[in-house]
Amino acid sequence: MKMQEDVHWALGRDRKFASIGIYDMKGLEGPIAFRPVGPTELEFVPLASTDGKAVTPAEILEHHPKGRAYADHLANFKAYPLLIDANGQVLSMPPVINSQETALTTNATDLFIDVTGIGPRPVAKSMNVVTSSLLELLPGARLETVTIVRDGKRRATPDFTPQPFTLNPEATAKMIGMPLEKERVRELLTNMRHDAVIEGDRIAVQIPAYRNDILHEVDLMEDIAIAIGLANIPRELVPSFTQAEERPERAVQRRARTVLNGLGYAEVMSLMLTNPADHYEKTRRPDPGNAVLVDNPASQDQSMLRTDLASSLLVLLAQNRGAGVTLRMFEADDVVRIEPGEEEPVEALRVAAALQDRRAGFADIKAVCDAIGRELGLAFTYETSSDPLFLEGRGAELRNGSRTLGVLGEVHPAVLENFNIQVPVALLELEWDG
Repeated sequence: MKMQEDVHWALGRDRKFASIGIYDMKGLEGPIAFRPVGPTELEFVPLASTDGKAVTPAEILEHHPKGRAYADHLANFKAYPLLIDANGQVLSMPPVINSQETALTTNATDLFIDVTGIGPRPVAKSMNVVTSSLLELLPGARLETVTIVRDGKRRATPDFTPQPFTLNPEATAKMIGMPLEKERVRELLTNMRHDAVIEGDRIAVQIPAYRNDILHEVDLMEDIAIAIGLANIPRELVPSFTQAEERPERAVQRRARTVLNGLGYAEVMSLMLTNPADHYEKTRRPDPGNAVLVDNPASQDQSMLRTDLASSLLVLLAQNRGAGVTLRMFEADDVVRIEPGEEEPVEALRVAAALQDRRAGFADIKAVCDAIGRELGLAFTYETSSDPLFLEGRGAELRNGSRTLGVLGEVHPAVLENFNIQVPVALLELEWDG
């Protein structure tokens, strides 16, 4: 049973792709049919039933523990799959539950195994894994195939026909990183239970039917590396290498994050793509014509690359109206713009923070700005700003010497109304230029 559930998880993805049933053949009469039935068309006793009462498939999905656990696999279907023998005996309702009448006991000597699913590969591989494992665990056991008839075509299962593959020994040696002769590669494949024959400059390999993990030539290379022993593969440094170092602007980004987290601000990550309405019209800022526009955008909401972070924070505040009156959030990330004389768009690191509160004001956001300046070792000065994003007389330019690094202030009520924000917001944004 443990092996069955392991295969359900590994290959069947919790019975979504494949489901396994194992039954006592005693009392079963062929042929066995796999057919749909209505939710209340018939009744049978499900496995592990507490009262031994026959119930309908619909009742199983509603009341039985396994039915409730896997009901989503059959949701929205008007009929449910059942395995039924020639005498009308129900074997199971895959992928949910077996019937009690065909339950296994310690006295069972003849087993019937079925695998149902939505694709041929997971079904076939699950069957091969289960049956080959049972043969290995029970040396005296004998396996008999079952003929499946569908649309007039017949095939026998399980099918243990090996899967043919070819392998390049030279590429294998290069991938593993050590010299390997063809014969050595063939020998290692044999050690991993593959049949291998050298054919010219390649090796013909027969993959056992129970191997589900061999999908590409590199999977065989991995098998060879395992056969060698990963600890036995020589380890060599690359001929030349450089020592990594944090970029200056990323160090600033990290330190700014630390300060803002310490002040109780939550970091957000907005999309790089935005639109002129959010970026310019709602913020009352003029369009300077330096934005990178997207050709044939999938959505009009994502038609340009952002040139600032302020509008992104206002969009997020609007989207989180139900999260409470007081919100503190920040973003430290790149913006993109077109600069005169530059062949390619320029990326710049910016840090922006927004405080939403009934009493949010200029002094609150200035205190945050001062804390960032102390951490970065920058002495800020403030000059009156005419940025239309802010209330007149409540906005300032952020300067360090002769450099203008950013802006801060109380967001204008008209801007808040444009974003449908009902609570005052104070906001800062600064750019790190090295």
